[in-house]
This record gives sequence, structure tokens and C-alpha cells, in this order.
Amino acid sequence: MKVVYETRCKSLALLLALLSMVGCTLSLHPLFTDKDTVFESALVGAWQNDQEGATWFLRQAGGSYLLETDMKDQPRGQFTAQLGLIGQHRFLQILPLKPAALGKSVYGGHFIQAFSFWRVTLDEDKLILTPLDSEWVQRMLKEEKLEIKHEQLETGPFVLTASTPELQAFILKYVNDPEAFGKSLQFERRNATNELTGAMIKKQSLAVLNTLKSRVQPNGLLTTDQYAKLRQIQDGIQKTLPDGELGVGSRVDQAKQFLALLLEAEKSDNGIKMLTVWLESLTRDEREAEANRRVRVISEALATYAYSHDGMLPSSLETLTGEHQTPEGMLIDPLSGGHFVYIGAGKRLLPDHKTIILHTSGDDKGRVVMFSDGSVQSVSAKQFQTLLGSQQELK
Repeated sequence: MKVVYETRCKSLALLLALLSMVGCTLSLHPLFTDKDTVFESALVGAWQNDQEGATWFLRQAGGSYLLETDMKDQPRGQFTAQLGLIGQHRFLQILPLKPAALGKSVYGGHFIQAFSFWRVTLDEDKLILTPLDSEWVQRMLKEEKLEIKHEQLETGPFVLTASTPELQAFILKYVNDPEAFGKSLQFERRNATNELTGAMIKKQSLAVLNTLKSRVQPNGLLTTDQYAKLRQIQDGIQKTLPDGELGVGSRVDQAKQFLALLLEAEKSDNGIKMLTVWLESLTRDEREAEANRRVRVISEALATYAYSHDGMLPSSLETLTGEHQTPEGMLIDPLSGGHFVYIGAGKRLLPDHKTIILHTSGDDKGRVVMFSDGSVQSVSAKQFQTLLGSQQELK
């Protein structure tokens, strides 16, 4: 048992030494429990400190957060994070996630997680995180003024071992002491759509998309199909968007819009609703484009038929699947899932007429229409009604 204890202490010391590089004090126990926690959506986002070369990504995870840290000359870190109130003061407490690769192995069992806590000052797009200063704590320790339970590790910094109520009392006593809470990390919110490289968009959108998996039904508002569509869009961005600086164009605009919507969806259910509305419009645009393509194919087949039948159109579109070898699937309207509305039976194609021959099934967004001169056009619902009222009879 003695060997196991010593091994645990050495592994803990290694972990604490790594975390103490940012100047925070560590604790075996949390500063607050679930009853003290609050959630602020304004905290969600990417926070950057250019001077320190640090970026912290905070993402919603139920009523708490997931934190990913990217700091200069340090390994990337992943933490669970909770925002809580101690008196009238907001604190963020973080706990490192145990790497999944460690599992329940003997090796993994020798790692002990530790908390750190940071006083929070949030002002719109500025975030200040101030930890309990480790140098102040060490000085108090040497002066024998540190009145809280702790353990000093032989190989590195000490760790607080006090209970949660004891920690809260200690923090309240020194929360306004500029030496106890003096050094801070100051961040500015990083705009999701400005001055981003392709690699940054890919990385951020993939990370947020992984987080949104927990918001798929029955746990959230996203359907399985909607999430699959988001994955498909993400795959397209990964394959087509360059990693470097971005220029202009529809592909870049869509990638930026995609990331902005994902970040909003991560913050709240309203953001999820905005994302699903965008998905629906995007899906319809794709279906309309496919409908437009199919109607053009049908238009060419009808022109070929009319040329060999004295200008007359067939009695039904099914005629085109025989001698003109038009695939049956080409006659299906992608907007409705049914057949196109064909009203050209017994009529002629006349190049100088703008009479409707075929159109998609209606919805409040509009229709794809083929005219008697063979042209194809997407029109709004209002434009379609106007066209119907001004039809010329083909003879």
C-alpha cells in the first residue's frame, strides 16, 4: 500500500505542477456545489489573450460549460467548468477531464484531478479571470498565516485540502484583497466571422458540432436528420475550404455563416431554432436547384417530342420515359416528393408564347416553372399567381 500511495502523490505532483504554470492555486475539493451554480450564456464563446498567446473556448454543456484551453508553450487542456456565486462574487471553477485513453487502467488510476477557481469579471466582450494567486499563498504559508487546510508536496506546489464550506469562508475573507486576487488573465471575445483563417473555421465549427451532439433528440431540439445534415455541411467545409487567409465568395460566406450559427446554437435553445430554420431554408434551396435541373431535362425531352409530333405535346409526362428514354426518377418533383404538375396535354410548343406547361407543386416559397418557349424559371408564389391570371391558350 505504501508504494501505491507514493506513486499517487508523485502523479498528483506532476499534474499540479502542470496546472500551476498559469499561477492558480489548486484544491482537492470544489469551491461550490450544484446549488451554488449559475449559468450565463454570455460566457460562451472564444476568448483570446494575444499578449499571453492564450485562447479559451467555453461551450455550453447543460447548465455548465466545457472549457478547452490553447496556451502558448503548453499542451492543450480540456476541462469541465462551472460558474457559481460566492456571496455576490462570481467564480469559475474548472476540473481537468481525464484523458479517455487512460480508461480504468492501473496507470490511469494513479491520476488524481484537482480544481482551480477564478474570480470572474465579465463586461460584454471583455472577460477577466483572476485566480487565487499561488505566490501570495506561498508567502502566507511561509509567514504561517495560512489558516486553511492544505498539504505541501515535496516535489512542487501545495494543494488545498479544505472542505467546500471552509473554502468558501476563506475566499470570502480575502476576495477583495488585491494581493490574494491580483494577477489576472484578460481576454477579449473573438469574433466568430471576422479575420478567421480557413483552418480556424474548420477547427471551431468541428468542436462546436461535437458539443451539439448532446442536443440531439430526445435530449435536445435537433433531430437526427438535422444533425446528420450539419455533419454533411461540415465535411464539405473540411474538404473545400482552404486553410489560409480567406478571400470572398459564396463558399466562404456560407462557412462563416455556418460557424456563426453553430456558436449561437451552442449558447441557447433559441440559437438551435435559428440553426434549424437556416437548415430548412438551405435544404429547400438545394431541392429547388434539383427541381430546376430536372425541369430543364424534361423541357428538352418535350421539345424533342414536339418536333417529331407536329409541335404537339404528349398527353402525359410518362410518355417521355419510353421512346425518349427519360428516367422515371426525373419526373419526380424534389420539392414535394410527388410528380410535377403537367398542364401541356393536347397543346403545342410555341416559341413566342409564355404559357405555363409544367410546374412544381406549390408552397409558400414559390415554384419552378417551364414555359411554352422551353424556358425554365424559379418564381415566387405571388409571381406564380400573376402568371396564372395572364395565361395564353396554346392552339
